[in-house]
Amino acid sequence: MFTWLPSHAPGTSYDLVIVDPPAMTSNKQQVPAVLAGYKKLYRAAARRS
Repeated sequence: MFTWLPSHAPGTSYDLVIVDPPAMTSNKQQVPAVLAGYKKLYRAAARRS
């Protein structure tokens, strides 16, 4: 998803974008990086709706 969604041409939009990412962490040390990843994903999805 992190490579697929941004690879679409600028201006490409969809009627509906569903974002349901998997859990990407199993310990507290990973939380900041995972939250940054989620933020990046949600921003990319928002630009397509």
